Amino acid sequence: MKISLLHATRRNKAAKACQKLWMDRCENDSDVEIVTAVDYDDIESQKAFPDAVIAYGQEGVCKAWNAAAEKATGDIFVIIDDDFEPCFGWNEVIRSYMANGADILHVGDKHRKDQLMCHPIFSRRYYETIGYVWHPLFKSICCDDWFTTMARAWGYVDASKGGTVDLGFLHAHVSQGYGHEDEVARISNSKERYAHGAAVYERLISNQVVLAFTAYNRVDYLKQTLSSWLKTNLELVTSCQFYIEPS
Repeated sequence: MKISLLHATRRNKAAKACQKLWMDRCENDSDVEIVTAVDYDDIESQKAFPDAVIAYGQEGVCKAWNAAAEKATGDIFVIIDDDFEPCFGWNEVIRSYMANGADILHVGDKHRKDQLMCHPIFSRRYYETIGYVWHPLFKSICCDDWFTTMARAWGYVDASKGGTVDLGFLHAHVSQGYGHEDEVARISNSKERYAHGAAVYERLISNQVVLAFTAYNRVDYLKQTLSSWLKTNLELVTSCQFYIEPS
């Protein structure tokens, strides 16, 4: 199973060190790719990562991570950022838990005990069904609350067993005493972003919409139907399900 590390960043030096750490700690890097996403106005990061996906992230990092996911080719996606550190042999740890068909994996981050999935690990099947990593309405805050809500509804494997098992992954966040809050973090964690994220989350929770279609040997008919739905406002659609009758 190929693993895609999705890394959205505005700190090119920290990002280089982070990516080196992830690659140094994997057991076999032949089936691991890193897809970096940088903002259109971050010229230094574009120079540092010439193959990066260019994202229009003036409204937040969520769009950048979603842009990275669109370019990924792996069977498993892992969200990383500049302060998320892996355990040794992390790729084999992930594969061991997802080898039997799991779509979402929670590995913990040493500090959190509330099961919030700040750095989701999920299958391509989940991604292609939902259509994004973070809901497009989010900017930065509360996107992980929404993903966690979706994971609970979908079903996931909790390798941390409620936060009691430390697999060696570490979120070295400033709130836990690591480093200092720079300008990137101040913007991402601003009061405005918290207010926006909370409002979006409440809106989505109270207005969940699921589209369901049945399909039976009428591909062209179904294609026409889906095309008509794409012309509508689908912002609040949380999932799209297909029930395929045996034939």
